[in-house]
Amino acid sequence: MVKKMTDEKMLDLKGLFCPHTNLLTIRELEKIQVGSKLRIEVDNADSLKGVIQTVKNKGHIIIDVKEKDQVFTIIIQKGR
Repeated sequence: MVKKMTDEKMLDLKGLFCPHTNLLTIRELEKIQVGSKLRIEVDNADSLKGVIQTVKNKGHIIIDVKEKDQVFTIIIQKGR
């Protein structure tokens, strides 16, 4: 589910696994402008690692990663 927050979009990927989390993240990043932010939530460590690696490989920037109650929040800035 995609929600528009103030200056960033939010993508809820809880309950999904790789490669779906990676594909949906990249698809959403393609929709936003360079410099915009995307907040993603995943609920397993493998998806967290996969999303981070995919995002970095595509030239985007990981701004922050936090974990609370077994939910990982990743904030990404579109790099190109």
